[in-house]
Amino acid sequence: MTGECIPFCVALSELFPQYQIAVINDEYDDVDEDAEYNYNFVHAFCYHKNNDKIIIDARGIRKLSDLYEDFFSNTII
Repeated sequence: MTGECIPFCVALSELFPQYQIAVINDEYDDVDEDAEYNYNFVHAFCYHKNNDKIIIDARGIRKLSDLYEDFFSNTII
């Protein structure tokens, strides 16, 4: 499943406004001083403002640490 995270998050937040949309970005290795931004979009997910350790994305409900493990295997939270 690829490319479905943004539409999922938009739909979820429209149905349940208490869920906020967040994204994971990765910084480009080659920094261009003239570029407007130096980030690459990685993933979108939603979180409830009262519990930001549990997230919901196109794969289901899971822990934020599991999400980071999926996308950044060397990240420790």
